[in-house]
Amino acid sequence: MRATAGKKPWDLAAYTTWWKILAPYVNGLQNEYYQQAPADFTLYNVNPSDWHGHWLDWQSLVAVAQNAGVDFYGGMRGDATETGKMMYGKASFLLEWNGKGGGFFWQSKTASVDPWNPAWTTWIGTPTAAHYQVGVGWRRNYSAGTVIVNPSPTSAQTFNLGASYTTPAGQTVSSVTLQPITAMILTGSSSTPPPPPPSGYYKVIAKHSGKCLDVKGLSTADGANVQQWSCTGGNNQRWKLVSMGDGYNELVAKHSGKCLDVAGVSTADGANVYQWHCTGGNNQRWKLVSS
Repeated sequence: MRATAGKKPWDLAAYTTWWKILAPYVNGLQNEYYQQAPADFTLYNVNPSDWHGHWLDWQSLVAVAQNAGVDFYGGMRGDATETGKMMYGKASFLLEWNGKGGGFFWQSKTASVDPWNPAWTTWIGTPTAAHYQVGVGWRRNYSAGTVIVNPSPTSAQTFNLGASYTTPAGQTVSSVTLQPITAMILTGSSSTPPPPPPSGYYKVIAKHSGKCLDVKGLSTADGANVQQWSCTGGNNQRWKLVSMGDGYNELVAKHSGKCLDVAGVSTADGANVYQWHCTGGNNQRWKLVSS
């Protein structure tokens, strides 16, 4: 059965509501243009101000289907030689797949040309953990490989893989840099990859005082000071770890979405620490070390 929400193709709320209505009566739900614009086939990204900034929205549709107990099928269309786009679509699907039914497919503009390519069709097993963020990108480990996606329209992202993997070109690598709006599916591993950072938000509590890491005055501004304060449970005291792929993490404040930052990239004792928009700089990267 083919049905639409009767809305514009980028209306996520309409899609979500309609799919929840349909789910009890079908075995699967399909997004025909999963991670690309239907008009010009341009890949989606994560810039909300961009006409094509719907990547996160369409990622969420996979969970809508799977949480309703049905399979998700994501399709994309283009030339049979557009391997990069194929990898982007398949890898995006693998970030969310529940390891059961469903799948990703590619429709060639020319029906007589087979789009099959091992770069996007190679089996990497089943998911071993949830996806997690690495800088501006995302990663998920599988039983026979790993998948990485960079949906940023402007920034490259390096993934330090923590183990050896094989690229679609046959190279053995332990680190990969993805350019904007690209992805890669890597096979194999000579060792167990590192676990993802803890998900969700956390309080950071000083042992000597029992007080919380706090953005002063609930400010959302760049340069707002970070201090210790009695723990209140406020969002200015809740921090998320975002892996940067090199063993270090950004600490992102929930209320502002900004990073814990050493002012001026200083290396001096006593340098001030405040919040600043996330740049990926080393002065915003922090490592958890057991004490």
